[in-house]
Amino acid sequence: RNHRVMQSAPSEPLETGLLSTKKYGAVERSQALTTKTWGWEERGNPWSLLLSNAMSLGKTLLALGVLAWNTFASDNELLMICHSEGISTSGAAYCEVTKACVRFFPVMSLLLCFMISVRMLLRVSIYYDMLKHAALLDFQNPKPLHDPFFVTIIVGIVLSALHFVGLIVHMRLMSSTFTDILLVVRSIVMMYFAPLVAFILFVYESYDTERQLVPLSKYLEEDPEKARSLLAKTTIVPEAVAVHAVRAGLRFAGKGSEPPTAEDVYDELVEKAVAAATKPEAEKWDASLVDTMWPAYVILDARLVDAESIRFRRAWYVVSVVSVVIAAVIIWFFTLQGMQDVAGLSEGKVKNLGGMLTGIVYGGLTLWLAVKLAQIILVPYTSG
Repeated sequence: RNHRVMQSAPSEPLETGLLSTKKYGAVERSQALTTKTWGWEERGNPWSLLLSNAMSLGKTLLALGVLAWNTFASDNELLMICHSEGISTSGAAYCEVTKACVRFFPVMSLLLCFMISVRMLLRVSIYYDMLKHAALLDFQNPKPLHDPFFVTIIVGIVLSALHFVGLIVHMRLMSSTFTDILLVVRSIVMMYFAPLVAFILFVYESYDTERQLVPLSKYLEEDPEKARSLLAKTTIVPEAVAVHAVRAGLRFAGKGSEPPTAEDVYDELVEKAVAAATKPEAEKWDASLVDTMWPAYVILDARLVDAESIRFRRAWYVVSVVSVVIAAVIIWFFTLQGMQDVAGLSEGKVKNLGGMLTGIVYGGLTLWLAVKLAQIILVPYTSG
C-alpha cells in the first residue's frame, strides 16, 4: 500500500490506478466539481445510507435478539442444568461459566452490532463527501484478528461452544441414545450457531469498507471524459494520514468572516494531510473498531452550516435516538440480571458465583462499548 498523499495535474495520464505526486490546488479541485452533479452522489445521501444500513443491520439484530431471548427462556432444553445428578463441583463451575457466556454473549453482541453499523455509516459518508470535493479517501482495511474486538467475539463464541460440548458429554455419560444426541446437536446448530455465523459474517465484512463504495467502472460510465478530468484533479489521502490530520486539530474556519462549510473543512483536511504525509508518525495508526469511527469528528461538527452537513446531522438525530434506546435496554437487562444474581447469592446459592462473575465481565464490556458509542453520538452536541 502506498502511504503518500498523491495529487495530479490534469495534463498527466492516469497510471495503474494511482495519481502522480504533483501538487494541485484546492481551488481547482473545487471548480472541477461545481460544473456537474454526478449520479453516484446519491449513494452518499445520508437518508439513503441510513436506510441501507438499517436493512443490513435489521436482519442481524433480529437474529441476535431472538437468540438472546431463547437462551434466557426457562424451558430452554439446550442448556445444561449445572447442579444436576452426575455433575461434579468442578463440572458445575465449568457449566455455570460457559452457560453465562452462552446467555450474555448475544446480548453484548446486539450493541456491538449496532456500533459496527454506525461505524460504516460514518465511514461511507465521509468517503462520498470527500469525493464530492475532489479528495479520494484511501481506507486502511485492518485484519480482523488484529482487532481486540474481533478477538473478543471469537473467544466468546469458543466459550459458548464449550458449554454445548459439556452438554453432549454429559448426555453421553447419562447413557442418552445417539439419536437423542444427534437431535440436540442439530438444534444447537440451528438455534444458536446459525445466527452467530450471520453475525460473524456481518462483523468480518465490515472491516472492508471499500467493498461498499462505488466501483471505478460506475464512477467512469456516466461521463468518462469528465470523470477522467476530475480524477486528474483528485487528491488521494490515505486514511492513516487523514486520522493524523484530524487528531492534530482542524480549525473549522470559513472564508473570511463566514461560518465554515464542508468544503472549507475538506480543503483544510487535504492541506494538513499533504503536510503530514512526510512525517513517519502519520503512518502509525491502529485501526480498531472505536478508532475507525474518527469521521464523526469531521462530518458531525455542529459548526458546519452547509446544507449537506445539516442534512447529515438531521439523519444522525435518528441514529442518536435509536442508540439511546438500544443501549438503555441492554444496560437495564444486565443490571436486572446482576440484581437477580446478587439476590441468589444472599439466599446461599454460592454455586452460581462463576456465572455471576462472567455476567459482570460481559456487563463491564457492554458498558464500556456504550460509553464509547455515547462519545460518538454526542459529537454534534459537544463540538464547537
